[in-house]
Amino acid sequence: MAFINGDNSDNSLKGTSNADAIRGRDGNDILEGFGGKDTLLGGKNDDYLFGGVGADILSGDADTCAYNQLEKGNDILIGGACSDTLIIAWGDDILVGGGSN
Repeated sequence: MAFINGDNSDNSLKGTSNADAIRGRDGNDILEGFGGKDTLLGGKNDDYLFGGVGADILSGDADTCAYNQLEKGNDILIGGACSDTLIIAWGDDILVGGGSN
């Protein structure tokens, strides 16, 4: 499993074809998991999280996140404390809102 961490600036972080743990931290981040069972953590500010193929966990923070999970897989999408957009298509997915969701 790869552990990929951003910093407090705007990050564009991409995972591998295997399971990854990707953390954006502060900044307006773009996190892409690709293949494998990925865990994506947005952090503060406005983030875009894309899990990709596999059973993924996508989680925001006290920010505005766009979660996009259009690939097959049983996924868990967890909204942050502010406004979130959760987009799903295939699989048995779990959506959890928080705060203003």
